[in-house]
Amino acid sequence: MTDISGIPDTPEFERLVRDALANLFDQAALATHPLATLVSRQAGAQQNRADQLRTVLVEAIEWLRPAGEDEPQPNSHGWRPYLLLHSRYVDGVSLQQIGRDLCVSQRQLRRDHSRAVQAVAMRLRDSLYPTEAGPEDESASGDENGADGSFPINAAPLDFMDLLHGVVATLQRRAESEGAQLKVVPPGRSRRVLADHARALPRQLHRLVVEEQLHRVEQMKKGQEWIDYAQLKPIIIGIIGGDGIGPFIAAEARSVLEFVLKEEVESGKVEMRDIEGLTIENRAAQNKSIPDDVLEEIKKCHVTLKGPTTTPRKGDPWPNIESCNVSMRRHLDLFANVRPVKVPKEGIDWVFFRENTEGAYIMGSKGVNITDDLAFDFTVTTTQGAERIIRLAFEFAKKNNINKVTIVTKVALVRSMMVK
Repeated sequence: MTDISGIPDTPEFERLVRDALANLFDQAALATHPLATLVSRQAGAQQNRADQLRTVLVEAIEWLRPAGEDEPQPNSHGWRPYLLLHSRYVDGVSLQQIGRDLCVSQRQLRRDHSRAVQAVAMRLRDSLYPTEAGPEDESASGDENGADGSFPINAAPLDFMDLLHGVVATLQRRAESEGAQLKVVPPGRSRRVLADHARALPRQLHRLVVEEQLHRVEQMKKGQEWIDYAQLKPIIIGIIGGDGIGPFIAAEARSVLEFVLKEEVESGKVEMRDIEGLTIENRAAQNKSIPDDVLEEIKKCHVTLKGPTTTPRKGDPWPNIESCNVSMRRHLDLFANVRPVKVPKEGIDWVFFRENTEGAYIMGSKGVNITDDLAFDFTVTTTQGAERIIRLAFEFAKKNNINKVTIVTKVALVRSMMVK
């Protein structure tokens, strides 16, 4: 809601700040965020809209630092608001871990988090919508951030390539010891980036590129439990309509399934469930590729029949959310895309086993947009991920008396995808 002057009311402005903080390193989300327009009016043309808003938010968090104290004190109540927001949004640490670091309960942490966001929102709102002050107030209205209360944007330049090579060198040995490969191919020439980005990137790279993938490697090492469908009763098939023409296609496909599996359905061997909510409207409203409640329903099923879903493209009215197909593969670890192809006239009887979760797929939308001219994305290869898709193909060939298995790669074009 807004008042008669068009200024968002306090609860709405706080919601906007909370949303912007949650998307602090999402370039597309920040560039189209309502706060970006307000901030760009003050910052001018020094940076693009996303960088301007990110800089302002980071500066606002810095305002929470206790005055006159340089070293953070985790056990100090005065430091808690700053440490909480900086750890959560700049460093990307989970609230559970922050609670352990600060030695507070999750309930207390949520209260402190809410108060800290309110303080940041209040400071931002006062700066973006300053009230008129009398002559006697003008001298007292300024502070170290600017006499007019505006947000200073100090673009302290750092060489990103030097920083990146240092991060890679630090993490390479541990990645290799865990059976993972860390490959980063930088552009031909170095760029200089803002200091606030550079300080955050090593922590973001470590969290997104290494820690998450090392955890995934450990999960694969534990092995995978395979479902014996012959012994399973009932086999639950989730029907996901999707959006656009999806519901119509899914409905027709369901009618075919019901006809083919009529006896199994009547005997209770097969059960069909409708799963609602995987529409672009609902996904956009929750700003998630797969809303949490929908994902939980999908996990209750053994098989899903899914209709087409919209993946936003540039120019669409939707936020830049990830393809739900890619997200579903990652959440459910659907690593094998098995595609049989038969063309009797041509003598073709093939079965393709395509790896579905490694390479560029596993990182999803976690690339880093540094400037308008420079962006980084990641590709991941693991020993366990490569072995399991190869093993699955050979086991299928053995069970079906197939005497030839061909491995197809793009090694001639993308050498970084080679498996040692």
